[in-house]
Formats: sequence, structure tokens, C-alpha cells
Amino acid sequence: MKFLGGVFLFIFLASCQSKSNLEIKQITSFYSTPTKAIPVEQYPFFKDDIHFKHLKTAIFRQLVRYERKNLNGFISLGGKPYPLSQVKETLESFLRLVIQTEKCFQKYEKKTCWNAFNEELRQNYVVYAPKLEVGDPRFGEEEETFFTGYYTPLLEGSIKPSKEYPYAIYKRPLDENLRKKTRQEIDFHRAFQGKNLELFFSKDLFELYLLHVEGGGKVRVREGKTFKDYYLSYDGTNSQPWVFISKYMRAKGLIKNGSIWAQREYLKKHPERAEEIFSTCPSYVYFKITDHPPLGSDGVPLTNRRSLATDSKLYPFKGMLTFVQTRRLRESYKGRLEDPNQVPYKEFS
Repeated sequence: MKFLGGVFLFIFLASCQSKSNLEIKQITSFYSTPTKAIPVEQYPFFKDDIHFKHLKTAIFRQLVRYERKNLNGFISLGGKPYPLSQVKETLESFLRLVIQTEKCFQKYEKKTCWNAFNEELRQNYVVYAPKLEVGDPRFGEEEETFFTGYYTPLLEGSIKPSKEYPYAIYKRPLDENLRKKTRQEIDFHRAFQGKNLELFFSKDLFELYLLHVEGGGKVRVREGKTFKDYYLSYDGTNSQPWVFISKYMRAKGLIKNGSIWAQREYLKKHPERAEEIFSTCPSYVYFKITDHPPLGSDGVPLTNRRSLATDSKLYPFKGMLTFVQTRRLRESYKGRLEDPNQVPYKEFS
């Protein structure tokens, strides 16, 4: 699922807790985020267009992670320090509000329930918006924020390479120099050949690229007369910069828009340009086989339509409650630039 430019907000439980500067300096964990507080009168009308579907699952998974994480530290939002424990308290409080609102839906009109939901947010939560400053990555860029909704890719795979399954899915190399090889060196110059790093083999290089985009997925492998699904979870990168190939394809006039459909169709018709195009994204993602759904970079299972990837250089502390307001394409959209099928979209992540 793909989303167009929109608004991205952090939502935080209001609190009177505070610490002196001396106490804060004595805490080893301190996270800073480029954000600014939004006045209550400028809050958007909060709503979830898929009626909290999968949201409770996402919150539960994050809370489990916080139970295992050392929260003895602070995070700065809009220049104000908050205890890290308050991030967890925010999720717990918001979860209760979600359950309360779901019960309201069963008795009253949805409009009434959403109004009550928004009043609760205005009264008890602080909202922050990103505020990039000089020196921050992407400062000064004028392009709209581009959202993609997480889903679990399912690839047809094989344990052995063949003409039908030529593209390897790799585990993380232990050797640092080997690990830092670029996408071009790995996929086109066979940098890993003979290193015994292959987990599975895939049919299609673009589908493998999408697995990298999502950071995890499933591989379906034939075993005798039956099929078996294996979960693949994120296990690090080659520390090279990530650049979406769609950016290069659009700049070169190869596609009119950045939809997955447009990228896939072009690459099918022009396999001779695969190395040129894929090499514009030097970053490479490594995977490990797990017995649970794919994990994100913070070790939390990813949740369809809820998990949100953010730049760790800007937002190093993961799992905060966020709100996205954007436009999305209708289900019938197939990459046609002239297709007007865009609808407003709001969700919590």
C-alpha cells in the first residue's frame, strides 16, 4: 500500500513530571528528536479510518518490548525532557482510550464517539510535529513526505538456486568488510559467491527488493508435495545509504510516478537496465529465519498497516505513538498518473 504526502505527528501523554538538569545529566540514556509542540487549537481532527484494526496488536507488541527495555532515561520532545517511562505510559493510556472508543461504537453513532475521542486527546495529550533544523538529514528538502503502509511480503522461494530461482536472500556476513559490500557488488558482481550466506533463492529481483523495503516477510518453499512458509526478519544492513529506486526512475523519466505497479512493469519490460536501476540503492538488508512474524529494527514484530519506519538518525528511540494524515490511492489504482482515485486517509501507528 502506498500513500502520498501528508502529516506525521507524535502524540504524548501530558504530565507534570519533571527533573532538574542535574538529575537529567546523571541519566546515561537521553534521546533528542527534532520536534515542536502544536497548540491545542491547531490539533487536527483525530480519526482512524480502519477503526483501530490491528492497532491493539501493535500496541501490545510494543509494550512487551518496553517491559524488557531499560527505560531509565529521558527523551526530548519540542525541547522538553520526558522520562522514557512516559512513552510506555502513553501507550497504556491510549490503549485504554481505544478500548473505550470501541465500546462507544457499539452503543452510539460513530460521530459522537470520535468527538469524545478527540476531546480526550485535547484534554490529556500533547501533540508534536517534526521540525528539522540545519544539520539534520533531509533539512531543506521540498519534496512531500512519502508514506508506504507496511505489509508482509510473500515470496516464492527455493532452497537451491536454479534458472527459475536465481536471486539469493542473504544472511548477515560476520566479516565486516564483506558485510559492507554494495547492492551492485552483491547482486550483480557475485561478492558473496562461495561464502555460504544464502538462506533461500527468489524468482524475481524486484520482489526481493520489496522484501528489503519492508525489512521482513515470508518465503514459501516447496518441500516434496507440500509447501512450507518461513518467516524472515531483519538482521541488519551493509551500512550504505538507502535510496528508493523509484526516485532514480522518475528522475530519468522511466516512470511517471513512484507506484510499485509502475516500477514492476518497467523492470519486466527492460531487464537490461536492472543493474543500472538497482545499483542506485546501495543499501542492502540481511535477514534471519525466525518462528514468528518479521521483526523491525527494534526487535518488535511488525504489524500490518501499523508499523512505521522512521530514520534512526532523527528518531533513535522507537515505538512512540504517532498519527498520520495523508492521501491514499484507491484499491483499483494501477500506477496511472491521470488516475484521480485519491482519498483522504488517517491512521495511528
